[in-house]
Amino acid sequence: KNNLRILSTLIFCFLAITLTSFGQDGECETDGCLFGSGTQRPATTVSSSSPIFAPVATNLLPGDFSVCAVTSGTTYEWSLCPDDGGVAAYDAQMTLFTDADVELCYSDDICGLNPKIRYVATFTGTVKVQINVFDCITAGGSASTLVWRALDPNFTDVAVVEVYSLSKKMIPNGNPHIVSAAIKNNGNQVIPFLELSIAVTGANTFSSDAIVTNLGPDETQIVTFGEFSSANPGTNTIIVRVVDADDVPANNVKTITQNANATSFAYTVGTTPAVSLGLNAANGEFGVKFKNNGDFSIAQANVFFTATGAVYRIKIYDATGPGGLPGAQLFFSAANRNSTLGLNQIPVSPAVPVSGDFWVVVVQPTTASANVGGENENPLRTGTFYFKPGTVGAVWTDFSTLPTFPYRLMFEVVAACNPPSAPGAITGAATICQGTLSTYSVEAVQGATGYQWVLPSGWTGTSTTNSITVTPGANGGNLGVRASSACGPSSPTLLAVAVTPAPAAAFAYSAATFCTTAENPTPTSATPGVYRATPAGLVFVDSTTGQINIASTTPGNYVVSLVVRDGGTQCTRTVTRNVAVQVCANILSNNRLTGIRAFPVPARGEIFISSETEELGTSQIVLHALDGRKFEANVVSKQANLMTINVDQIPRGLYKLKLVIGGKIWTSNIVLE
Repeated sequence: KNNLRILSTLIFCFLAITLTSFGQDGECETDGCLFGSGTQRPATTVSSSSPIFAPVATNLLPGDFSVCAVTSGTTYEWSLCPDDGGVAAYDAQMTLFTDADVELCYSDDICGLNPKIRYVATFTGTVKVQINVFDCITAGGSASTLVWRALDPNFTDVAVVEVYSLSKKMIPNGNPHIVSAAIKNNGNQVIPFLELSIAVTGANTFSSDAIVTNLGPDETQIVTFGEFSSANPGTNTIIVRVVDADDVPANNVKTITQNANATSFAYTVGTTPAVSLGLNAANGEFGVKFKNNGDFSIAQANVFFTATGAVYRIKIYDATGPGGLPGAQLFFSAANRNSTLGLNQIPVSPAVPVSGDFWVVVVQPTTASANVGGENENPLRTGTFYFKPGTVGAVWTDFSTLPTFPYRLMFEVVAACNPPSAPGAITGAATICQGTLSTYSVEAVQGATGYQWVLPSGWTGTSTTNSITVTPGANGGNLGVRASSACGPSSPTLLAVAVTPAPAAAFAYSAATFCTTAENPTPTSATPGVYRATPAGLVFVDSTTGQINIASTTPGNYVVSLVVRDGGTQCTRTVTRNVAVQVCANILSNNRLTGIRAFPVPARGEIFISSETEELGTSQIVLHALDGRKFEANVVSKQANLMTINVDQIPRGLYKLKLVIGGKIWTSNIVLE
């Protein structure tokens, strides 16, 4: 097999690999199979001018072939890779021939056990694509789906092929966090300038941009975005996007998810390994590096294995070796363990404290394969996944330096679940006034995801943050707060708070509802204070006496409040009363004057009042300002049906003019200029 031969050149006698499918670039080798006598499927020649993969045939058996039309100078790709839409549930090979059965290209194990050919046609005519089981076998296997596409010289296709991140990030130890992505040019021409974006949504938000320059055909570049931090636990959705559109927009964006939490780091995304790893010698090691920006203790290591009964042990190293490689050994499990198929949860006891970056390592004590599981990642990120043979003088090798090794190791670490530290001193007044809003806070606690506040009896206020605003009751007591996380709450921090009683305050009106013709009501109060009314500006209340100026009040519902302040403690108490002012029905029918008007509007110097039905000689006239002041009218002349009053000495503004004749009233708004 091609890939195994390449791997054996580098790590012969050390690394044994079981490969499964994962799509990547096509190839055009020349050591393929001879053309056989299988069935042509479909029975007719197929053509393509589309840059999108489409099926050639869905029922190819080993030894079968398809006939495809090609045009000179055009690039064609045939693929059995699942990422491209191909299907082959066996170890497949693919060979491309001329119509005279002369080999043109060969592919094997490009995407795991599946082949993919990329061929630039040197003639116009037809070619044959044949499928085999390794090694050039025409029996066995199962029906496969072969897909292909044609790439014209002006074809542009930039793909986000991989996004590199943690699948589980511990807060705050995983902050700040850097996401990178592999960007590939699938087209036929250099792309001089390419803009990319990253957006993080969900539990936390972040956005950034990056630029790629001079991305050549078939070239892949790794792009690093700005670092971001997660403050909130939950799921982060990470989206990397090619900003500029191209001929295949479907692969311009890639989305992954990340779990921000308080207890674990992991690269593992799923639960099904795509590769099984082992060593051909004893005492070799498979290591994964974790970037850690704080202090915590490792209580458990989680590793996926592809078999039951594999012998292994666990090590933990710090990252003080050359270039951040494993340095001091912090933990080595006491005895050999036997794996179970799938997830293995290995306790680390006692919990191992780590500060900064660290390594989790699986040791294969015997020559039997450890069967460590790996997931697809193509191309594999650098500086993260390593192995070291068990021979004397062996060194750590980055898996990403091996040809055709697109697999990340499925390792996870779980922190000892310790509650966060107790918050520091509570900031806020130690003596407060009863009923007065007061705010208290503590400094943020590392590792805390929330805060639990406990209030003295009779107090009100709620908060899950490191700050709370409370309304104290009549009695003081201990105000307390705990920092909390998924591991539980901390011990409490307390502050003794004394409460100064609010001064006595009470007032009442003779009724709750007043007619617009009533006398101005004045409340009774045991304690002097300041009165006000809401809605502001609509009802007129004397701030000292609380008297309501009924004549200047628009009918409606109001709240009158009295604020009493203790001169010694400066504490206050506020009490309120609801007051309604309305136009009463009996006044409308019996006590309202009609047929009267005042003019001009606006008035300057004099106001004239006329009546069609009433005798004005006995009338009483008063003007009420908006602020409640009352002005007696200066009557210049009175006649039976016309009256003149002088307003020269009254300030300019809006007034309510009130006219009373024989117990009946008439009112009107007047503007003085």
